[in-house]
Amino acid sequence: MSNQSPISDAKLAANKQNAQHSTGATTPEGRAASSMNALRHGMCSMKALLPSDNAQAYEDFVASHFARHAPPTDEESELVQIIANNSWRLLKVTPEEQAIIEYGRSQSDPNLFADEKNPARRAALIEASINASVEKRLHNLRLHERRIRKQLSEDLTRLKTIQTERKEKPVRDAQQATAENFRQVARILKIADQAAATNLPFNPADFGFVLSTSEFAQFQTRQATHFRLSSEFLNSETLIAAIRSTAKEAKAA
Repeated sequence: MSNQSPISDAKLAANKQNAQHSTGATTPEGRAASSMNALRHGMCSMKALLPSDNAQAYEDFVASHFARHAPPTDEESELVQIIANNSWRLLKVTPEEQAIIEYGRSQSDPNLFADEKNPARRAALIEASINASVEKRLHNLRLHERRIRKQLSEDLTRLKTIQTERKEKPVRDAQQATAENFRQVARILKIADQAAATNLPFNPADFGFVLSTSEFAQFQTRQATHFRLSSEFLNSETLIAAIRSTAKEAKAA
């Protein structure tokens, strides 16, 4: 069972401010360099938002995850942030794969396989050469992709488990409270019956029920009647409050 606390104002503010720092390169050369940095580090960077990313698009993407999962606790909020970040990283796998290939193509010799007379064969050889030149980068990218997908799957499963536990907790608590009420009422009624059968003195307070003799008599009668009709006991606290409220009204009248 997870210990959960309501999400704090500080955490909400931190989530909103998470992506407020991105400028990006402005020149073609700068954008090219930034692109290759992203290719080398985007999948394993601690920060999901890279300088070359669209900060507003990232913020909107994260916000959509928070709207979808509606995390009410810090624990769930942190998980949703991680899930959004990894989902954002995966969105960039295909563009980065294409960029790696384009980078390899830009670095290839324009006269490569110039002696090959068949245009189609030459084009195929050039493409194979380009793929070979960037094979290591593509391999690393796919390794990172698999790692992120695995982590994302685990985090989504964990979030679902936590949310299910949170939603089911009130039901479990109510069931436990009902079971405990049944146990306590059955116990005190049994003790009262045994005391009456053996002519022994009986004080409800001695057994954990702070009730006067007259209050207990009403309690006993109403619980026994309700059990015969429904095989259930009334909630003790609610019944005791009702008995005392009725007595108070009668006294006031």
